[in-house]
Amino acid sequence: MKVGNTACVLRRQPNTGGLTVFLEKNRKKVRLGFFLCAILAGALLGRVLSASDTSAGAAIGLTILAMCGVVFAACVVNWLWYRAFLKEVDDLAPILKEQNDPDRYIAEITKRLKGKKSAQTIALLQMKIAGAYSQKREFEQARECLARVQPQKLHGLVRVAYQLQLIQALLAQQETESALELLEQNRTEFLKLQKTELLGPSIALVLVWEQVQLGDTKAAEALLTAAQEQFKTNPEAAACLTEAQALLPHKRAEGPYGPGIDV
Repeated sequence: MKVGNTACVLRRQPNTGGLTVFLEKNRKKVRLGFFLCAILAGALLGRVLSASDTSAGAAIGLTILAMCGVVFAACVVNWLWYRAFLKEVDDLAPILKEQNDPDRYIAEITKRLKGKKSAQTIALLQMKIAGAYSQKREFEQARECLARVQPQKLHGLVRVAYQLQLIQALLAQQETESALELLEQNRTEFLKLQKTELLGPSIALVLVWEQVQLGDTKAAEALLTAAQEQFKTNPEAAACLTEAQALLPHKRAEGPYGPGIDV
């Protein structure tokens, strides 16, 4: 089972072109310039209002409107920076996938961890590092990376992807009971996202594994068949579904359970 599979689906980000490169290279300058312009604009608005015959109520209303505009613009700047940052991280994927150089990938992602305070961003980067360690079959190091994440501060797809990756890490170290317990805790969310293109294949993988553990081969086969039909046009699903098929009786698993272990 490939621990990195659940993280890679979150790397798909739209290409925002040259603007993203500019924002990433000049992030501090852009933010400083924006806030300086906001301060100057606020001071100018105050002078205009004080020099005009505008009523006090109208002046307050215009001031509030201007402040809302500043906050909205700040959010847009941060959003554009975040998209630029995610694209930069996404562009590192070939190092791991094509060049098969997990050590360099880990070093590059680790550089981008410096100074990050957002729990979501830290989680994404730690998950990517964990996936690279898993590719090296260094599963203890992968677990240590995931342990640095604060799951209670995660939300949305990032939280679900983290739980999936942690389950896979537990399986890699043969911690079956812990994996089953974590799966049960997250079952409701997994079932809600079972048919999504992003996380569905990884969810199918752990659900097939669960049924194999419970000895219900027919249920496992039914889950696999449904997933194969659901994701037949999704090229990123192939690896997960191939591993899920290898879990069925009379197949030999190739994942981190260990090569050649019958399941």
